[in-house]
Amino acid sequence: MLTDIHNKWSILRKLLRKVRTEEIDLIIVAGDLSFCGDLNEALNVLKVLSKEKHVLFVPGNCDSPSLLHLDKYGNAENIHGKVVNYGEFIFAGIGGSNPTPFNTPVEFLEYEIKEILSNIKVKLGERSLDILVSHSPPYNTKLDIVSSGEHVGSLEIREFIEDVKPKLCICGHIHESPGIDSIGETLVLNPGPLAYGNYSIVELEKQDIKVKTLTI
Repeated sequence: MLTDIHNKWSILRKLLRKVRTEEIDLIIVAGDLSFCGDLNEALNVLKVLSKEKHVLFVPGNCDSPSLLHLDKYGNAENIHGKVVNYGEFIFAGIGGSNPTPFNTPVEFLEYEIKEILSNIKVKLGERSLDILVSHSPPYNTKLDIVSSGEHVGSLEIREFIEDVKPKLCICGHIHESPGIDSIGETLVLNPGPLAYGNYSIVELEKQDIKVKTLTI
């Protein structure tokens, strides 16, 4: 599980060497492949990752808006606004972020986040969601606290989690707050930015989730 790569190729190459030695089925990227660069920056990252494993990703707030509209690239699949099956698990994704002070390329107002998540609910129907991949963390957790001490996550993402109750939410965005928290029965994970050498390995079973937070 990766997030906030920010085009840091030296660290990404180290990670890829580790990926080749681990029994990993799937790479999940919770956004910010690039650092406010163009679409090609993100595509270059997806190209190398998808040569190793199948990739599910959402764009981050620092990615090109064009990435929102990319469906697939090699073995990498964009799940922003979608519900997809991988093996026996059901994934959904929402990219971008709620508004920031920095006017980054992919930001949504809370009502827009609500609309995206409402469409995901419709696509889910009666099915249970296993994993939500969200660039922004849900509001008021250990994972959305910036250096000032303020909680800056998304209210609508939290409400969605409380309502839909996925088993796991994988997020990123807030570099200062990597870690693990929970909302009800939902485990919430921010692996921390890969740009700082952080990543996680998650072992998924239908009734059990094991998380290892690691540093390169």
